[in-house]
Amino acid sequence: FNYKCLFSISRAVLELNVSSCHSLLKFRNPEKMPRFLLKAKLKPEKEQQYIDEHNNIYPEVSSGLRSAGVINLHIWKDGLTLYMMIEMEEGNDLSALGEGSEYRNSCPRIQEWEVKMETEFHGGWTQIAEIHSSDNWRK
Repeated sequence: FNYKCLFSISRAVLELNVSSCHSLLKFRNPEKMPRFLLKAKLKPEKEQQYIDEHNNIYPEVSSGLRSAGVINLHIWKDGLTLYMMIEMEEGNDLSALGEGSEYRNSCPRIQEWEVKMETEFHGGWTQIAEIHSSDNWRK
């Protein structure tokens, strides 16, 4: 058995995979990735429907959010209070998602989704200020 050949093949595959990953993904520096926390008050009679809607989010919305620079979006629920954390690509902020943004105007299904969420399920999101982060600790 030729271990040297196997090592060469394994190394070539590894280099190919690493190269492919670098070309497909942008390098993300978490210290420069803007993140935002927002809260909203969920209408009591709409709890399960809100969860169901998000389990079946319109594909246009998820792809539109990605195109607008959203890397991660998480929603938590505590009673009737919703918390949403959004992490965005470096250089982006929430204006990329707000009224009049390219995201909001890019597709009728996105407009339908955003209006539906803000009128049927809650009255809109309020941003919460970040006052401390371990990102700022000395390393």
